[in-house]
Formats: sequence, structure tokens, C-alpha cells
Amino acid sequence: MKQARAAIEAWHSDVARNKLITVQLPPAQFQQLLFRHEYILEHAHETTTNLNQAITTWRAEQRASVGGIARLSAMVSIGLAVLALVASVFINKIFSRLNEASTYLENRAKEEEGLRHVARMLTGAFTLDEVLRHITERASLAAQPESAYVELVDQAADEITCVAGYGAGVPATGTKGCFRGSLAEEVLARREPRIIRDVRSERERRSIFGEFPLALQNSTALVVPLITDSNPLGALFLIRRHPAYFRETEFPRVMTLAEMGALAIQRALTVERVRTMEAEERLLSEAAAILASSLDYKSTLQAVLRLLVPRTADWCAIHLLGGGEIRTAGIAHADASKIKAVEELHKRFPPRLNGDSTVARVIRSFG
Repeated sequence: MKQARAAIEAWHSDVARNKLITVQLPPAQFQQLLFRHEYILEHAHETTTNLNQAITTWRAEQRASVGGIARLSAMVSIGLAVLALVASVFINKIFSRLNEASTYLENRAKEEEGLRHVARMLTGAFTLDEVLRHITERASLAAQPESAYVELVDQAADEITCVAGYGAGVPATGTKGCFRGSLAEEVLARREPRIIRDVRSERERRSIFGEFPLALQNSTALVVPLITDSNPLGALFLIRRHPAYFRETEFPRVMTLAEMGALAIQRALTVERVRTMEAEERLLSEAAAILASSLDYKSTLQAVLRLLVPRTADWCAIHLLGGGEIRTAGIAHADASKIKAVEELHKRFPPRLNGDSTVARVIRSFG
């Protein structure tokens, strides 16, 4: 810019100094003078051209710069939009997880309250029937099966017994089966639950559950061990219809219920054994008092019969051996109207010492 201004000013000064415009010179002199000073004009033109080129270049650079800023602005806008989208997705995931966590905590709180309720009920139940009823009923709420039943184990007798049931299709209470080879033996040995995807797969097993699939087809089962103090008590069986399969995620909840149930069963069995022992001791004490109260054996035997019936039996008969024969010394029945029928039965079929009746075999075993 400065060069162009200096060149133009030099040209104008030269024109004014040599009077190229103000004085009319002869053509020949004017041409000669103009020719000698042409380089000044060319320099002015050259600097002006350079200035125009510089301005054009500067404008192009400014346009490119503005374009770059526009592209950068667009890229920044796109980046911000992407960040906003990512943030939105992230926030949605956070809220979703918070909702899941809230739902999980609410469900856990309900489960814990339910388990506390179960614990209170089981603590207040002292008879085995009460305990078993609470276990099967609460199992129906905790695991939502359609049916549930409990098997208790007698390892010495190699026997399992269905002692309680809930829902349709369960084995009848009192149903017995073989313990060895049963599902109860398997889960007690493993000390953890087992899922039976299809109960029909167990129909060949020699146990109560082996017959169960015949009564309830198209079902799945969860078998939970009942163990306390390393003492195997039995198993809890939970049944659902397909396709509501049991899942391993349900194990902790049902195992907690089973552990509480096992403790309650153990306590109830202990209480029943203690009560049985106390009843036996009272019976023996009363029987001893009766036997020592009189020398008349007939009245003594009648008193013993009244003591035994109906406390330990519905009816009872006492047989004595005398003169090589067995005779009936007394009969008692809980229903007084049936005593004559029992007496008539003994008259028609009296036990004989050389016979094969149970009475004869017992008496001969002491001989």
C-alpha cells in the first residue's frame, strides 16, 4: 500500500514539475519528455497492479478463513449434537438403572418382610403339623409354585414319607417311599437345590416323586434340601406348570425359607419326642400305681385297660396263659358300644396256644 502511494505521488510530482499537463509543449518535445519519464508511470502501474493482486489474495484468504471457521462451527455443532445424544442415552441408562435398583430394593424389602413374617409364624408353631402347614403355605408365596409338599426322611428304615402338601396333584399325606435312590437323598447329599426341568424324566425313579409325574404332567419342579446341624431331615418339593421354569436366581430365597423350615421342623420333632417321653413316663407311673394298689388281679387288669384305652389305643385285650390254654382276661374299647362285638369276636375265634395267631406266637416266644 505504501509503495503504491509513493509511486503514484512520484508520478504526480514528476507531471507537475515538468508541466506535462499545465503547459502545452510541442509534440516532439512532449513525446521526448514523456518517453524519458515513462519508467515513473510504469512503476506506478506496477505497484498498483501488485496492490490489486495483494488485495485479491487477501480477500481469498479471508474467504478461506471464513469457510474454515464455518466448517469448524459446523463440526463443533455436530460434535455438540453427538455429545448431547450420548449424554441423553447415558442419562436414560442411569435413570433406567436407578429404576431397576429401586424396584430390586423394594422387592428385597418385601421378601425380607415376608421372611420375617415366616420366622415369626414358625417360631410360634410348636407342633409338627403347624410347622409343615406354614412351610408349604409360605413356599407357595415365596416361590409361587402351583403345588408344594414336604418329604421327611427315616434313614434307619430307608423310608421317606409325605407329611404335608399344598395345591393340586401332590401325593397324599402319609404316602411312603424308598429313601435310597430318591430325589430327597440326592439333594440332601449335595446340600443344594435341584431343578427338574420336566417331572416326566423322573418317572422311573423308585420314590414318591417317581410316581408323582403320573399325576401331574407337563410340569417342572424345584427340590430343596431340609437340613439342620448337619442332620438331614427331608426335602421340600415345589411344582410349576410349563413354561414357568424355576431359575437358579431363586435358590437364595427358597434356601432361606428351607433353612428356617428345617430349624422349625427339628424343634417340633424334639418337642414331640419330649412330649411322647413325658406321656410314656406318666403312663408307666400311673400303671405302676394301679398295679400296686390292689391284690385283686381282675380289678387291676380292668384299671390297666382303662388306662391304655383310649390314651394309647382304640381298643385293647389282655390274654393270660393258664392250664395250657390262652384265655381272655379283659377287653376295653374307646367306643363302649363296640365292646360286645369285640367280645363276640374273641369267643368265636379264641387264640390257641398251638395256633398261628399273633397272641399264641408272642406267648410261645416267652416259653
